[in-house]
Amino acid sequence: MSDVRQWVSLGAPELVGRALAGAAGDPVADVAAFRERLKARAASPADVFPGVISCLEALKARGFGLGVVTNKVEAIAARVLGEAGLNRFFEVLIGGDTLPVAKPDPAPLREALHRLGSPERAAFVGDSIVDATACERASLPFYLFSGGYGAAECAGSPVRIRFATYEALTSAIVGDFGLATIALAAVE
Repeated sequence: MSDVRQWVSLGAPELVGRALAGAAGDPVADVAAFRERLKARAASPADVFPGVISCLEALKARGFGLGVVTNKVEAIAARVLGEAGLNRFFEVLIGGDTLPVAKPDPAPLREALHRLGSPERAAFVGDSIVDATACERASLPFYLFSGGYGAAECAGSPVRIRFATYEALTSAIVGDFGLATIALAAVE
């Protein structure tokens, strides 16, 4: 189970391929079946980590522009954000199928920043080596959620701060950026 948890942020094709290993059939059909099951699973506000809502409220109140960059299909990510009650916080959503490339390529992060008005100062919050790599390639400071999918894999990655609670994230971002408006590209 711990192996599968680490594969989540790698995207559906990689997750399904690794999880099925020798039992895999047609990779395209396997991923399509996985996505159909994912679509059928409802999200809920109860799925949201403690402190996320108050963190997002605090950042919005200070004028931060917020976006989501995920490797999930954009339509699925939009549905999950809506069902979890989080879509009201985000001005931008970049899914794994929004552009021809996905994380760890930096293009999705750059596109999110462009859509947020190309702020001079921005940060990225993530929880995996995929996020850390995309962030490094986009030259953005990386805030690592230590309770995420693959935080342990980020040991050698440049990390601005590791945080275990979203209260700590709020303090770190406000401390780093003050009241200036920035774009924070967040992951799911």
